[in-house]
Amino acid sequence: MAGMTWVCLCGTTYPNDVTVCELDGIPRPETAPTAEERPSYNPADAGAAPPNVGSDVTCPGCGRANTPGATSCFRCNDPLPAISTAAPDVRLVLPGNVVVLLPRDQTILLGRHAPDPAIRGALAPYDQVSRRHAELLITGTAARIRDLGSANGTFVNDIPVSPETTIPIGEGVRLRFGKELELALIAGGLS
Repeated sequence: MAGMTWVCLCGTTYPNDVTVCELDGIPRPETAPTAEERPSYNPADAGAAPPNVGSDVTCPGCGRANTPGATSCFRCNDPLPAISTAAPDVRLVLPGNVVVLLPRDQTILLGRHAPDPAIRGALAPYDQVSRRHAELLITGTAARIRDLGSANGTFVNDIPVSPETTIPIGEGVRLRFGKELELALIAGGLS
C-alpha cells in the first residue's frame, strides 16, 4: 500500500504511516477511506447535486463533522443523513399564539376579513386591524409585506410601511399592526 493516504476530518491528507492528525490530534480511524477512496463530486458527472453539498454534516453515530458531499462518516463509516434542499416551512404567529403555516408563492391577506379562518379568527377582535390590512408573500427564501392602506398602519421593526409599498422581511423582524398588535414570522432559510 505504498503511496496510500488518508484524510483527517479537518481536511488534512496524511500518508498511511501517520496515525494521528498533527493539527487536531484525532487518531486515524481504522475505517477511514483513503484520499483515493474519498467521495468527490464532479459537476460533469450525474445531473443531480450530491447529498450534503454546502455544509458540514454531523454523523448521528459518532458526532463528528464530515465534509460536504460525504455519504458516510469518515470516522465510523455510518451513513450520513441527506440535507434537504426543500425550503423550510414558514409560520406566522398571531395573537393568542395562533400559528398559521403559510403557503409559498401565494399572496396571503392579513386582516379581520382574511379568507383564512385562522387568520380571520385571530385578528377579528382587534379594531386596530383593518378588514384588509396587509398582504404577505413568501417566494423561495424571500418574504415581503405590503400595507393595503390600513387605517392604523403596518410597522416592521417599528418603522411604518408606506401604503401600497412592498418591503422585504425576514425571520426575527417585529411586525406590528396599529399601536400594539405584534405578529411574528418564523422560518429557517428566509433572507
